Amino acid sequence: MDTAKVTPVQPTIEPERYRTPVRAAVLRDTSAPVAVETVRLRDVGPDELRVRIDATGVCHSDLSLARGRLAQPTPAVLGHEACGTVLETGAGVDSVRPGDRVLLLWISPCGNCFFCLQGEPHLCEHGADRSGEPYAIDQHDQPVYPGLGIGSFAEQTVLRSNAVVPVPPDIPAADAALLGCAVTTGVGAVTKVARVRAGSSVLVLGLGGVGLCTVIGARLAGARQILAVDRNPARAALAVRLGADEFLPADDGLRRAVRTLTGPPGAWPGAAARCVWWASAARTSWCSSARWNCSTSPARWSAASGDRSTPVRICRGISSGSGTARWRCPRWPPAPPASTTSSGASPIWSRAARYAPCCCRTAH
Repeated sequence: MDTAKVTPVQPTIEPERYRTPVRAAVLRDTSAPVAVETVRLRDVGPDELRVRIDATGVCHSDLSLARGRLAQPTPAVLGHEACGTVLETGAGVDSVRPGDRVLLLWISPCGNCFFCLQGEPHLCEHGADRSGEPYAIDQHDQPVYPGLGIGSFAEQTVLRSNAVVPVPPDIPAADAALLGCAVTTGVGAVTKVARVRAGSSVLVLGLGGVGLCTVIGARLAGARQILAVDRNPARAALAVRLGADEFLPADDGLRRAVRTLTGPPGAWPGAAARCVWWASAARTSWCSSARWNCSTSPARWSAASGDRSTPVRICRGISSGSGTARWRCPRWPPAPPASTTSSGASPIWSRAARYAPCCCRTAH
């Protein structure tokens, strides 16, 4: 499938194969709000799982899908940043079993395309296929599609076995859900794209979920100076709590403020992570950093151009931090790195410091 668009599959629906009723928030039209309905999930097939959703986040990508800025067949159940419990496994599944807690991953690579064979499964040519395949039917036996292949705004979902990663029992479900998108994207942008080194300075533009995780990633990497920028001053306190050294308002004086704080050009931020899709933020990041620029927010795509790309396609065109972290995480470490166990760390910081590095270890 060409990931520039998601072409819905229109199979012959066999209602008798859709036997699990669940409540779900269904998007029927991008001009109307979602509505809670009862849908029936398809029976689990070979190499598939049925998972109960324990916690799910609301990512800006979901809003972009709901507004039609990203391609998604409808009706659809959105949601992709989630943690759940395996209820049922299909034939051939040996990586997890019923009762296991898992993190849900929205890229499930084929393993056979050019990118997969090149060791870049996060760019899989078929990574977006699942979102165009019906996984449920509505009360009129019409197909319902899973947003980004997951559909976590529901009580349960059905997905491929390579779209989950086991989660240690000591991570709360709500925290684990964030590892499925925000944490891997933000921390991965710092550690695997910009490759921030200890002692360097970092500029973070935009302090939503991904931006705050980018701040965490910069602190984990040992950055000497972390400058956090946002239009909303109410986000300053949390950014500082999570590791930022300075909060700067996103106004006309931003570039001058950055250069004043960092000194001469050789001391400008070695990396600028743009976690919003403002054109002004792009210009600021280009002009305020000495070397690396990376975007961690592909989903805020402008509809004005008429390009309704998929997240997978957009990730090919920019440097996104999440990469294969959503595909296959290595085993979780038994203990947090020594450098992140400082006393007085907040619960958010402690959990992110412990688990984010292993989530992002396989990102590009």
